[in-house]
Amino acid sequence: MHRSILFILCLAIIHLNHACYITNCPIGGKRNLHFDNNLHNHQCPRCGLNGQCFGPSICCTGLACRIGNPSDIRQCSLEDRNVIPCEIKTTICSALPNGRCAANGVCCGIEELSLVNYKPQNRKQSYESNSNNQTLSLIEYLFLTKLYISDVHDDYIEQFLFHTKTYLQNNIIVYVDYESLQRVTHNFTRDSTRTNCAKISKLHFWGQEKPSNSLEEYFPYAKICYGLY
Repeated sequence: MHRSILFILCLAIIHLNHACYITNCPIGGKRNLHFDNNLHNHQCPRCGLNGQCFGPSICCTGLACRIGNPSDIRQCSLEDRNVIPCEIKTTICSALPNGRCAANGVCCGIEELSLVNYKPQNRKQSYESNSNNQTLSLIEYLFLTKLYISDVHDDYIEQFLFHTKTYLQNNIIVYVDYESLQRVTHNFTRDSTRTNCAKISKLHFWGQEKPSNSLEEYFPYAKICYGLY
C-alpha cells in the first residue's frame, strides 16, 4: 500500500514538472521558460475554431492566449520537457518585452489578454487577508488595450477591477458577462471596483440587452454594447 502511494506521488511530481513549450504564440502570450534552442519542439494540435494549442490548458488565437478552457485541455498534448515558469505575482517575466505573468507559467504581452477559467482562485483568501496590509505588489498593465473576461469565475473579474490589485490604463476595452459584473460590483455600487471601471472606454456584454441607469452611471466614460460581440 505504501509503495503504491509513493509511486502515485512520484507520478504527480513528474506531471507537474512537464509542460508544453510555446514557440510562436501571437500577441497575447508566450510561456516564460528557459530552453535550449537546439531542442526539438513538437507541434501541438489546433484548438477551438481558429486557435493553436501550446500546452495542456493554453490556446492562442489572433487575439490572445486563452487559459484553462476545458475543451482546449482535452485537445492539447503534454510536452516532455522541464521548464522554469514565472509565478503569478511576479511583476515582470522574461519571455516577452514588458511581459507580465498572467498565470503560473504564462507570460503575456500586455496589449491584449483573454482568460478562460471557471474555477475560483486558490489563494484568494490569503490574498484578501493581506490586502489591507498592502503586502502584495500591485500588478500593472501599462499597455493593455483589450481584456476578455467573459468566461471566468468572479474572482478573476475582481482581480482585474480592484484598483488595489490591478492597475489599468485609461481607455481600455473590456468583454465581460453582465451578471458576473453585476455580482462583482455589488449591482454597480462597489467603491473598490469604481476606479478601474471608470477607465473603461468600451464595454461589451454577453447576457444583457437592456441598458441600466445605474450601470451607465458606474461606467461614465464607456460606450456600452449589449448582446453578441
